[in-house]
Amino acid sequence: MESFLQRIRQIIDSQKLSIRDFEKKIGAGQGVISKSLRQNTDITSKYLRSIVENFPQISSEWLLTGKGPMLKEQYNIDVPEVSTLNEESQITMYGRPYTERRYEIQSIPLYETEISAGLITLYSNQTEQTPIGNIVIPNAPKCDGAIPVRGDSMYPILKAGDIVCYKTINNLDNVSWGEIHNIYINADGDERFATKYLQKSEKGEEYVTLVSYNQHHQPQDVLKKHIKSIAVVKISIRYNSNI
Repeated sequence: MESFLQRIRQIIDSQKLSIRDFEKKIGAGQGVISKSLRQNTDITSKYLRSIVENFPQISSEWLLTGKGPMLKEQYNIDVPEVSTLNEESQITMYGRPYTERRYEIQSIPLYETEISAGLITLYSNQTEQTPIGNIVIPNAPKCDGAIPVRGDSMYPILKAGDIVCYKTINNLDNVSWGEIHNIYINADGDERFATKYLQKSEKGEEYVTLVSYNQHHQPQDVLKKHIKSIAVVKISIRYNSNI
């Protein structure tokens, strides 16, 4: 069985990262991980927690013990080739009946993405993106993709490490006000990504208001012209893992 450090190396290789990029992603100083790999020395527990948080597709059991597959089961799903429609069945989302036409069997591509990778590219040209896996959810509304949640602004509805499945919106005039959206904002080079409730702004038609569920985060008014891509959240998936 491979060692813990060898498993770290496997994660780096599987994500096609340099060691320095991996160090940045988990918040480690330059040379911390490379030194451990080179000298075969242990890394501190805080970096272990950061690996689990920043790579939610990686099994913590495999990382710690080497047992089982590297990827969690939900990322290794055999997808049927044929999808069928079911227009009569009904599901409930956020406590309300969901009336959109549903696909009984649907393969939703899962992407691992950061702002630095270009979220606008992910939403606008997914044919050039390589998913890290696929998710199958019976009777789910049609989704274009899925990504991990970052941050705690929507806690406890959504927490870091949850997966949200989204449907891309091509025009802000077609948004569902009051629903949760993934929003990519670029205000003169100041880039950020937010998962928020989207509401009409009291400042006028040129703005929208981004609202968090977490009361520690204040509502924010954003110019519509600074929203470069947007997708409505259709489904959220949560799993619990113990380190």
